[in-house]
Amino acid sequence: MTRTRRFSLLAALIFLATGAAIACTQRTPLSSPPPVAPPPPPPTSLTVSLVNHLLDDGAIFVELRGPTIQSAASADSTRRFFTEMVGDTLLRAIIVGPLTDTPLMTVSVGPGASASSYHATIVEVADRAGQLRSDLSSHSITIEVR
Repeated sequence: MTRTRRFSLLAALIFLATGAAIACTQRTPLSSPPPVAPPPPPPTSLTVSLVNHLLDDGAIFVELRGPTIQSAASADSTRRFFTEMVGDTLLRAIIVGPLTDTPLMTVSVGPGASASSYHATIVEVADRAGQLRSDLSSHSITIEVR
């Protein structure tokens, strides 16, 4: 065989081997792609409401304790709402404005959380003139899963 013919034959074999290798890898992957992880469950939403209060209440300071508190939002856009997160187990909130028997705030917590895992404490209440209440026994808070 001549040198040119050997080179052409070798080039043809390399071309065929490369084509066969590409064709095999395109048809039969060496490994299957990893499974797609399911999306995480959505967070649970709690509603924190003031019940049994006085008619002229104008501000309240509340602490909410429980596992995996993520965020909070005012339940009424006409009220001023201030929060402080201390880690992910304590939320301090001050709500200023006319307080009624409606929800104070909604709180986003970990998925599958139950309301019984959370405890709200009324720290202070002021009347609409800004005077602190000395007796908070007439005030209470409920926590419900929304």
